[in-house]
Amino acid sequence: MEGGFNKHIEKVKPGEKVISHTGKIREVKDIHEYNYNGLLCNINVVNDSRPIKCTPNHEFLVVKSEKCWYKNRGHVICKPTCSRNKLDYPCTNKLYEDYKPEWVMANNLKEGDFVLQARYKDNLGYPDVLDLADLCSGSKVDSKYIWFQENHKVKRFVPIDKDFVRLAGYYVAEGGADNKRIDFSFHLDEVSYQREVEDLVYRLFEKEVKFSRCPSEELSGHKRKRVYVGSKPVVNTFKVLFGSGGAENKKLPEWWLNLPNHLLKEFVTTAIFGDGCTTVSRRVDYCSVSLNLITQLRNILAKLGYMTYLSKRKLRQ
Repeated sequence: MEGGFNKHIEKVKPGEKVISHTGKIREVKDIHEYNYNGLLCNINVVNDSRPIKCTPNHEFLVVKSEKCWYKNRGHVICKPTCSRNKLDYPCTNKLYEDYKPEWVMANNLKEGDFVLQARYKDNLGYPDVLDLADLCSGSKVDSKYIWFQENHKVKRFVPIDKDFVRLAGYYVAEGGADNKRIDFSFHLDEVSYQREVEDLVYRLFEKEVKFSRCPSEELSGHKRKRVYVGSKPVVNTFKVLFGSGGAENKKLPEWWLNLPNHLLKEFVTTAIFGDGCTTVSRRVDYCSVSLNLITQLRNILAKLGYMTYLSKRKLRQ
């Protein structure tokens, strides 16, 4: 869907916008529904642990693969990254040079075919500056500040720049909000992250943060420290833009994918600081309970040229 998140196909309605196979935003003109009584296909792809269930005549944009013609290598798929291309005498029969995308029905797919994923290429623009008054009904404003209480004024106009996207990355990973404040939860030793959030909040909103430790966490031995901002305009802004009501509801604004790549990289960096980790060489893991956020992040990484793998974990008891 527009914005980079997923939606069940039966819930898509005319007038909504989707990311097409060309990577462009397109409006849904009509919906075709019909009754089907028969077997369904389960399509398993290597970069997603969830099978795709569909009717046999559902079409996928794929590249049909060919197997290597060398002796004892008939199980190997011909592709540019083949190890034989690194030898002193590389393969001369480069079947992959004739590969091309084509629409193929599900029942005609075979193991080794490449199912293509759309890579977002549109640029519909994004707001250069946020006016917090547009996101905070009932607030009081002047030409520079916004507030609900006189002694809690913050900057009214906030630029969408490096500072803002880095703070957003910390928030979707480690942030939360109630009716009065937003907070960021870090390990006690993550002092550099705590200080960066403090600096970002002040530069963006001219608001001082506070630090605290939850008594119940201290008793349980959790080494966590919270950085929080007591400002209703800031709370409302982050709830509207990034979701409210729990971590499972976190998301990004629909225009987020239109940010330039250098800002998207800054966002991904701080998001990974919070919910990411390096488990093996050349791989970074990111974990979230929000499927929308994960899907949007996956589209961002695809736009930046990174391969991703999506897996679903069971909740620990």
